[in-house]
Amino acid sequence: MKNFIVILYLLSLGTWATGQSAKKPSFPVKQEFELKATKTEGVAELLEFRKPDASEPKFQTRVVNMHSPKAYSAEVALIKEEKYKLKETAEIGIGNDVGHTRRAIDPVVGINFEGNELRSVTPPDNAIAVSTDGYVVAVDNFTIEYYKSDGTVLLSRESHSDFFNNSALTSKIYDPRVIYDPIEDKFIYVILHGSTPATSKVLVSFSKTSNPQDGWFIYTFDMSTVMGENTWFDYPSIGISTNELYISGNMFSSSNVFDQSIILQIEKANGFKGTNFNFQTWKDVKHANGGKGFTLKPISFGQNSSYGPGIYLLSNSSGGSPTQGNIYVYDLSDDMSASDEKINAYKFNLTGGYELAGDAAQKGTSDLIKTGNCRIQRGFFLDGMLHFVFNSEYVSGFSGINYCRIDIANNTIVSKKFGLTGFDYAFPSIASFSGDTKDKSVLIHFLRTGSSIFPESRIVTFDDAMNSSNSVLIKAGSTFVSQISGSERWGDYTGIARRYGMTQPEVWVSGCYGVSDRSTNGYNAWIAQVTPEFGVGVKDITTTKAVVEITPNPVVDLFTLDIDLPTASFTKIKLIDVTGKVVKVLYEDKLKQGVNELSFNKNALVSGTYFVQVVNENLNTTTKLIIE
Repeated sequence: MKNFIVILYLLSLGTWATGQSAKKPSFPVKQEFELKATKTEGVAELLEFRKPDASEPKFQTRVVNMHSPKAYSAEVALIKEEKYKLKETAEIGIGNDVGHTRRAIDPVVGINFEGNELRSVTPPDNAIAVSTDGYVVAVDNFTIEYYKSDGTVLLSRESHSDFFNNSALTSKIYDPRVIYDPIEDKFIYVILHGSTPATSKVLVSFSKTSNPQDGWFIYTFDMSTVMGENTWFDYPSIGISTNELYISGNMFSSSNVFDQSIILQIEKANGFKGTNFNFQTWKDVKHANGGKGFTLKPISFGQNSSYGPGIYLLSNSSGGSPTQGNIYVYDLSDDMSASDEKINAYKFNLTGGYELAGDAAQKGTSDLIKTGNCRIQRGFFLDGMLHFVFNSEYVSGFSGINYCRIDIANNTIVSKKFGLTGFDYAFPSIASFSGDTKDKSVLIHFLRTGSSIFPESRIVTFDDAMNSSNSVLIKAGSTFVSQISGSERWGDYTGIARRYGMTQPEVWVSGCYGVSDRSTNGYNAWIAQVTPEFGVGVKDITTTKAVVEITPNPVVDLFTLDIDLPTASFTKIKLIDVTGKVVKVLYEDKLKQGVNELSFNKNALVSGTYFVQVVNENLNTTTKLIIE
């Protein structure tokens, strides 16, 4: 049984209507590189229709190599080592993140609860999608789970191998991605199988309806057929346009040498119907400097609609670009049904460049955690603007968030960095955080750690003028991570998804944090709803945590509320019903340091669900209370 923490919120009652597709604008300048990418065509056949059943035997097959962490190249490892040495002499930051004028409104956290449980699997690789009617699909490198937006669990701990339950899929299944299509009102779930040329497959599942419980149409792309027998597919990225699904990935040889990045361009309508569909594969994709493209990111529309025909993709220099600040844009010009579709390549340069950061420290251990490279993590397109994020050096070897905007019509790029000396920020994801397509406000979700904290999950906003808020805690880690020999893997990405059709912005995030409830210190996921106004955010202040407990719960006769405070502080305790009405202010005065106990008789209340909210200068928490 999952331990849910539900923070009181008021659900937006906006009605939803399918938005009109926007036409993808063209760049006003001639492409700087004449891309000679080649394409091949194919037909994908339905593998099967699957509707996971809780009564089926669950083998939960997994293979985890606990002794061979994914290694950096020799060049990157040297840079990482040098950057980490810089941290040893850097001044440790205190308090809130610094570096920008704080004008954006802090985001706030609504419903939040424990998500996917990794069970000693590493890295996490969290992804999430949410439908307009409030179904949530969350995935990590071990499981797929379904929820309702109130936190109700619909499918729990379903391993990827059990989800497919196919005897032909015998290799490891990993690197999940999931996306919701607001035009079709359905989900797409993409994951990889195998890491050798002989076993490499891309598994693509289309949900039958907006409710993932109704089942999925599953297709498999055998990469030995698509690409030949010499390479395998790694690190998928997905995006959608009005008519198509795009899956990009990096191809590696059997000796793990990078070969090229490719794009699968797929007609999505038949996939949602469960019939065969056409696709084409783009190969030999070069960037605007003439080199091989790497980790191409398809960029979907940012709000309740789509755009097309074709799609934009983004890439950069994953090992850093200190002098040039290279950012590459690809314009796949048309749908595959056209006769003259092509890929045009463009280049932008970030002033000041960007560099690799050192790996990160964790509280309580000398075991480092990998911050990865500078590859672009996530982006979206809205109102002529490409928004995207990646992590790079913030200062003195520490990793921070690099947020960028490309204005297509004006052919310009701007960026802002966000971080804090003494802490490492990594693996950001981004979503539109505005109810107006003209407002460029965004929400960024990321992971953070440092020598004084355990690995945790956080969010921050940037407003239309690119001012940032303070960062807000989603879930603090309770321990360091120690699963493999050498530096720990922190994952390759975090999850973020905008819920479409709401009158106010509503974004859902899923990220990992350090936990100690197993034999080894590992990760779990925490899922949260984020809005501009619901709930209460926890500001970025490092303090000893207060502890709030209610016993017994459900209540038998009297219930006791224990509040363990690190310092004396003025505290307000309220009892709230499920409609948001304050039933009673239980206490409003100063509480002493240490454990404070408050009791209340259940006979004063009718049966049902309530929430006890405790607020002081260091604490704002809401705990569910059940009266039987």
